Amino acid sequence: LHDALPILAGVAALLIAEPTDGRLSVAQKGCLWLTITVAGQTAHAAQPETGVSAVEGALRLTTVVRAALLEQSAAAGMDGDALLGGPTAVITGLQAGVAHNMVPDACRVQLDIRTLPGGSHAALLARVREAADALHRENPAWQTTVDVLNDRMPLGLSPKHPAAARFLEIARTVTGAAPAICGTRYFTDASILAKNRPALPVLLYGPGDPAQAHRPDESVSLARYFDSAAVYREICRRY
Repeated sequence: LHDALPILAGVAALLIAEPTDGRLSVAQKGCLWLTITVAGQTAHAAQPETGVSAVEGALRLTTVVRAALLEQSAAAGMDGDALLGGPTAVITGLQAGVAHNMVPDACRVQLDIRTLPGGSHAALLARVREAADALHRENPAWQTTVDVLNDRMPLGLSPKHPAAARFLEIARTVTGAAPAICGTRYFTDASILAKNRPALPVLLYGPGDPAQAHRPDESVSLARYFDSAAVYREICRRY
């Protein structure tokens, strides 16, 4: 999609309707979904030294992912962000083992990694693959594949950027008060639309509380809904 968007050639800024609870989001985390598959060598659990646990190998690699993520963030001076919080790496799936008394010879781990603006997904992936190679050198039975299922870039904009200032002025005129500034922890279409234009200013604004995302009984404040509609209407009128 991002290779077929000539319409963005003359675009000065992007404003994307996302649930921000009526606040103006000027930053969003990046996202990297990894599936790490590790092969080992099965054995009787009473004699674990005769086998090679794929689970232990996989967990060692997830530890490397988290350490590399924090090191990368600290090196860039972004280990903590006032709008986005810190980077995260969550195990969202794990498949391994066939019996209580058997050393598992296969393990698959799913990781959901969220990064801050300024972080390098390519560098993080290189670190993981280096660790997988080191694991194999330690014991050839450990064989690893690392698959990338999703790769969305992080985006960040100064709250003082002219695009943000213009939006705040319009919202203040329409609603009587400027929206609060926030960051967005989930990824949006912006990570695709701005992929080939990383300097393109991106703003997110809309009704709906992000804290309710993917939870039962989601709802939207009618006041936020009508305010957001009025702000968008005024933006369309002006531009």
